[in-house]
Amino acid sequence: MKRLIHILFFSLSFIATSHAEEAIPNDPYYHSQWELSPSPRGHLPFPKGIDALGAWKIRTSAASVIVAVIDTGICYTHEDLAANMWRNDSPTCNDIYGCDAEHATNSITCDIVGDPMDTQGHGTMCAGIIGAVGNNNIGITGIAWEVELMACKCIDATGNAPDSDVITCIDYACRHHAKIINFSFGRPGDALECSAMQEALKRAQQQGVIIVAAAGNDGNNNDLCPEYPASCGLDNVVAVASTNGDDHLASLSNYGPTTVHLGAPGSWIYSTSITTSDISHHPFYDHMSGTSMAAPHVAGALALMLAEFPNLSYQEIIAKLLTATDPVPDLQGKTKYGRLNIAKALEH
Repeated sequence: MKRLIHILFFSLSFIATSHAEEAIPNDPYYHSQWELSPSPRGHLPFPKGIDALGAWKIRTSAASVIVAVIDTGICYTHEDLAANMWRNDSPTCNDIYGCDAEHATNSITCDIVGDPMDTQGHGTMCAGIIGAVGNNNIGITGIAWEVELMACKCIDATGNAPDSDVITCIDYACRHHAKIINFSFGRPGDALECSAMQEALKRAQQQGVIIVAAAGNDGNNNDLCPEYPASCGLDNVVAVASTNGDDHLASLSNYGPTTVHLGAPGSWIYSTSITTSDISHHPFYDHMSGTSMAAPHVAGALALMLAEFPNLSYQEIIAKLLTATDPVPDLQGKTKYGRLNIAKALEH
């Protein structure tokens, strides 16, 4: 029997180079990205945030790193994403930008439908956080100014997907050389219920693929109430809680002192969108909150790290990420490590 997962959110002139002396992007909505902008905003007590500016002095580009966004798809024609979309050199069924497992068929010649266009918006929001084109005088900037975003669509318009479609996307991403998979979704369950997904995640582990998974938005302790894939326990999986502008654990974020690795900004995050809400005056950009938004900050940071340290194993990359986090009081006893700091993670 197919089991459904749910996405984890609730609505509410410089050239990109590998190493840079100054790295303030010229994207017009960059200062709406409170977690990246160096300017204090309102009540924010930590103007450096996750120290994106410090990170961009070291590296802005992860152009050679493929990050698969397993989600509702990606609007691959979006003005701020199109240039960073992965493109399949050898498409077999028009899978130019990725796969659409939701509408896959059982045809012998074509078992993947290749149009992962996002009609829901969630995946496009996640993609923008990871890799909206930086310093292009358009919209916002992603953590990685250059990166290859692979769209793997498995979540339908209602926010659900069967595990079989998720597994199809995992295997597609691995087969096409993704180095990071972002999972901004999950579902409660136990190891037996999630055994098929666990096997797919193990296949990714064997290829050294890093899984970044949202911890969930139920305010639960994942040590006691596991959320999958965040709680699968494999050493290639990084589980992410959501923090807010006060550097506190977000009120609805799941946590877990032994199962959730770190926190990252997830409250009121501005990113690329397929629509515009009443509160936003910019077409195709919007705000969203949840651990869904926290996970892609970590995925983007890992993309920069893989580009900066190509000879490190996935275990070494993850260890470096986690030991470089900033300790914040509100995460003590809630996550294994602190809050994401990209600059420290990129230091040699």
